[in-house]
Amino acid sequence: MRKILLFALLVAAYSPTLIAQAQSEPTSPAEQKKDSPANMSGNVEILSDTMGVDFGPYLRPAIYEIKRHWYDLMPEVARPPILKSGIVIVEFAITKDGKIAGVHYNRTSGDIGMDRAAYGAVTASDPLAPLPSAFRGRYLALRIKFHYNPDRSDSGVAPDKVPPDKK
Repeated sequence: MRKILLFALLVAAYSPTLIAQAQSEPTSPAEQKKDSPANMSGNVEILSDTMGVDFGPYLRPAIYEIKRHWYDLMPEVARPPILKSGIVIVEFAITKDGKIAGVHYNRTSGDIGMDRAAYGAVTASDPLAPLPSAFRGRYLALRIKFHYNPDRSDSGVAPDKVPPDKK
């Protein structure tokens, strides 16, 4: 029983994150409503014209769904005890009816398992909710950064500047 609890704590402590800022990211749709879209800017980039539509409320549950699939598909090398690091960037479009199209890699990690998990997280989330009716475009193009096991240097904080309680 102790081994299971210890493993669960290790997984929780070293779980890969979508971005280095994931510690501040919400973990459920209810918590996501509290956060502004600016908190998502490190891992999600809108590539197409939004035509003045605020996509924050739309993207929060969509990203939650993609992240949920990503955790399910994550390879063993990204989990304890190996904790391999890497970044995968995937680009795709969401059509008016919520279908995902044109999925492709912008950057690979060099590990096929980690690359496939990121790509699969996007494709397994198809379809998403339809785009907001106020949006008059044909699709919304996105770029998502999947960051496996970032270290402190990836977060933009110098190791000697990390507060003692955060080390």
